[in-house]
Amino acid sequence: MASAQLDVDHELKNMVLSFRVSELQVLLGHAGRNKSGRKHELMSRALQLIRSSGSNKLIQSTIHDLYGKRHALSNNNSQPNTVESPHQSMPVRDVPHPKPVNPPQATPIVQFKPSPFYKQISEVLQPSCITNSKSKMAHSKNFTFLLTHHQREVLCKDRVQVQSMIRQSPKNHTQIQLRFCKLETSCEQPDALPPHLTVKVNNVSVVLPNFIPPTKAGMEPRRPNRPLNITNLCRHSSSGQNTLEVRYSSSDHEEYCVTVNVVKQLFAEDLLQKLKSQPVLSAATTRYRIKEKLKRDLDSDVSTTNLKLSLRCPLGKMRILTPIRGCKCTHIQCFDALLYIRMNERKPTWSCPVCDKLAEFTSLVIDGLFIEILNESDSDEIDFTDDGNWNSSKNVTETLIVGTPIKPIALDLSRTAPKIKPASEKKRSEPDVIDLTCDSSDDDSPIEVASSNQNSGSENVLDDITMSVSSSFSAAHDKLAKTFGHSVAIPNI
Repeated sequence: MASAQLDVDHELKNMVLSFRVSELQVLLGHAGRNKSGRKHELMSRALQLIRSSGSNKLIQSTIHDLYGKRHALSNNNSQPNTVESPHQSMPVRDVPHPKPVNPPQATPIVQFKPSPFYKQISEVLQPSCITNSKSKMAHSKNFTFLLTHHQREVLCKDRVQVQSMIRQSPKNHTQIQLRFCKLETSCEQPDALPPHLTVKVNNVSVVLPNFIPPTKAGMEPRRPNRPLNITNLCRHSSSGQNTLEVRYSSSDHEEYCVTVNVVKQLFAEDLLQKLKSQPVLSAATTRYRIKEKLKRDLDSDVSTTNLKLSLRCPLGKMRILTPIRGCKCTHIQCFDALLYIRMNERKPTWSCPVCDKLAEFTSLVIDGLFIEILNESDSDEIDFTDDGNWNSSKNVTETLIVGTPIKPIALDLSRTAPKIKPASEKKRSEPDVIDLTCDSSDDDSPIEVASSNQNSGSENVLDDITMSVSSSFSAAHDKLAKTFGHSVAIPNI
């Protein structure tokens, strides 16, 4: 009797190993077990069900029915299953069972890399390949999925909570998420949107992220690799079946996978609280690393005696509130946790702002020594010595002393030095003077005084000319008076 039960359990185990996610969920639902989770979780629950309730006729009947629908056996190699009702008392050994069949080799399941901003609740559509083998460039595939009662309940509960938050921003809201990645089973795959992608859910196009401008000439613009929220496009009723249509074209022959999950969105503040709940790196560990960095090398002529670090975040240039750094980083300098998480919330690169190494959320640690320094020092910079101690760096300030204004030496020299006349003034021609001792025939002609340069003359030069002309006229008038014996009228100038 025990050997017969072992054979039955072995047969049931082989059948269950060939089931898909939907068939495992149906089996666990009939047994009243939890049917949410990934495939390996569902598979472990189904195998545990066989070990604990393998003799139950209802469980055996359900497994046989699902196996018959999953793998239709030919009439020559199989017999029709004649399973009795669970209410009958027929012995188990009299129930004919098909011969043990090795389960078919399952397609390797792609593991998506979890995102710290989303917490997965359950899986709606397991990772499925969307590559069409008939075409080398254009690929398209259609999928159907149905939300379970638990998934609909979670979405409905979250919708009521969001609607009740009139004056508050919705936090931790649940959504149906669509993700893409490359078909690679060697490790966890990050999000990767296929090129030239179009997605339709229930014949409605999904809004994709905007293109990123190319950094080099000749490169095709690509979209940011982010999950897609399709909550508003899905049917949440128990009888509403959802359709998913995916199309893309690629010239590099890359294969892609798609999956649909129910997730809960997390925000930067939530991740900060989660980070603070983790163990803090001890101050002694940081001091030991500082001593190692400042350790004198006897073989080298150059050695570092002190280490200067800043208490301002290199991202926002503001004082650090929660000092963190990546566990793979070799530097001591820290940066602010909230600013770093918010930066990756907008553009998830997870690159250290100090050394540009990969610093994912799971590898971030809070430095206990920096927390002590931030609480004790108000300075923006600190200096570490080779013994691990630190001192506040003195801020160098420039002081401007305001006193009696001193005249510039150049200004005094310019006022006291003699004026150097331009070359045009040096070459100025002398004024023309008319000799009045000439013949009387010239008396009727007017007396003219010409200046070679009218524009460049100054008042002093004009005064000298006027005095010279006046003295010449006076001498000429006296000479004429002596010659003619009477005064001579001279025209006014």
